[in-house]
Amino acid sequence: MARDFDRSYELMTDAFQRLKKGQGEAVRVKDAALAWIYLLEWLTVTATLMVTGSILWTLMVRRRLYREAWSTRILDSG
Repeated sequence: MARDFDRSYELMTDAFQRLKKGQGEAVRVKDAALAWIYLLEWLTVTATLMVTGSILWTLMVRRRLYREAWSTRILDSG
């Protein structure tokens, strides 16, 4: 059983450096993914606001263009 502590120390140091590098890459990928999610969420909310606003505006304008129908009386024949 060989006790090569120097080689073990080098391997552990290399492993920890790779782990730090991997963590940095994971944070970068997470930030990029969240940026896309926030952008898509903002676009969805904005599009929904625009669609509902235009529908509401159209309904309000059309209501003003049309006059109220006159009421009619049903004549009693009795």
